Amino acid sequence: MKKNNHIVHLPRAYPSQIAPLSSIFFKEQIEAISQQNNTIKLGVLAIIQRPILKQLLLRNSQLLFSTNKNIERNITTWVKFLFTIPLPRKIKRQYINFSLLVLFKKYISTHGKPDLIHLQTYEMGAVALKILKKYGIPYIVTEHSSNLYNDKTRLSHDFLKKIYLKSSFNIAVSPFFSDYLTKKFGIPFNTIPNTVDTDKFTLKPKKKSSKINLLHVANCVEIKQQKLLIQGYSEALKHNQLLNLTIVGDGPQLESLKALVIELNIDSYVNFMGRLSNEDVKIQMHLADIFILTSKKETFGVVLIEALAVGLPCITTKSGGPEGIITHEELGQICDHNTEDIAKAILSVSSKEYDSKKIREHVVSTYSSKIVAGQINKVYEKILIN
Repeated sequence: MKKNNHIVHLPRAYPSQIAPLSSIFFKEQIEAISQQNNTIKLGVLAIIQRPILKQLLLRNSQLLFSTNKNIERNITTWVKFLFTIPLPRKIKRQYINFSLLVLFKKYISTHGKPDLIHLQTYEMGAVALKILKKYGIPYIVTEHSSNLYNDKTRLSHDFLKKIYLKSSFNIAVSPFFSDYLTKKFGIPFNTIPNTVDTDKFTLKPKKKSSKINLLHVANCVEIKQQKLLIQGYSEALKHNQLLNLTIVGDGPQLESLKALVIELNIDSYVNFMGRLSNEDVKIQMHLADIFILTSKKETFGVVLIEALAVGLPCITTKSGGPEGIITHEELGQICDHNTEDIAKAILSVSSKEYDSKKIREHVVSTYSSKIVAGQINKVYEKILIN
């Protein structure tokens, strides 16, 4: 790949001053690519949707009239805010796509035409197809979206297939997800995992307490199955009173989960922390002994590799992506989606000794920025040389 190749990323969402942690893994991956190859020119074009609310407008009215532009090292980021009114989904999507195409045209007038588009999920696929047709710029796709498991994409199967068929290279973030998408669309998908910042998620200190601290980090929504987690934990607690559970996250089910904890009479053992920053999540991981995730479906499970990076053994339900992460018993245990099996997994993992250093070494050799970015840069080389 010649020097100064120009790659533009089109993520479906991106961190901004309104939501600094939104889809932060997109930003972390782009920064990893930048660090791995400082001769590459990287662009990020993102549309951030927000409804027009009086309070929001009063605080952020200046965002209506400008594009937030930033250049850091070899990464140029343009974020455009769209404050939308309720519209039919099809019209709203056309409005978003049109706005992104206008943004792209302005970007290339300033920074030149890129050599390749990197599409992060199918959602901006219609834009990538139009860029391919109008400018002849090829694109690749990294697929993250769990909506593809249950056909909640709002796009037809045929249109999704067209997006992947026209792509020069299709990536999915776990072996399970790659196999699923390959079978679903009849188009090859290759596995490149998400990355973890191993400089941020550092090895936890040695245990000092006799308590066994379980940690769960996820939005409190149905697909994360925290109700099942709490019920399984409650059963395990009957056999081991040293177990404590911390739940980090916010969402529509939070209040009902708190009520369930009180109903089960385990509220003195369960701590709800609400939404935390990445730094505060790391602090909670350093205080924990075991990480547990009970999702119904996961395309990958970034929080699992963050937990492994600090040396925590992990318990996870069979949910797709995590089976490609917890690949052997030295990393933790995979269980079924029922109270009894979750309780058994908690008791089993809490009774074993794990080598935190070995757990972390596995993550560094598999998911560190250097490893993952190296794989992505090889894809860029393959596409741009041909």
